Amino acid sequence: MKKKNWLMMIGIICLIGGGVMVSQWQSEQFSLNGTIQNSPKEKQLEYLKAHEQEMFEYVHKRFPKIESVQWDWSTLRVGGVSNGLFITSYNLAIRGKFNHIEDTWIGIDFHLEKETDMPNIDKKGMNHDPSILKEGIWIPYE
Repeated sequence: MKKKNWLMMIGIICLIGGGVMVSQWQSEQFSLNGTIQNSPKEKQLEYLKAHEQEMFEYVHKRFPKIESVQWDWSTLRVGGVSNGLFITSYNLAIRGKFNHIEDTWIGIDFHLEKETDMPNIDKKGMNHDPSILKEGIWIPYE
């Protein structure tokens, strides 16, 4: 009989704990006015769109022949940066085309401490030079 009571007590604790966890998850997903909050990726994308001009100016300063950039917002990716054993930070990358040329490739990267962090326009860089496809080979754009 004691064993049954013990198991029943554990079951009740698990149900209460599960209910608290679900309640907490739902409160994180909904704001006070009942609207769904944006995911970290959506917030990161909104930030980049708001700073599109600064991103272009950074690219144009490094590569003056690039007169316009057409960012492909669907290419936003956040990936871990590893030292070989552990993920030490994260890289947010977005890609696009430039000068309205179809066979071009350009990317800009942002350093993040955590995967869900917001990018900082001051922590941007380009891990690869802009490229153009010529005769089936990607070559750096000059």
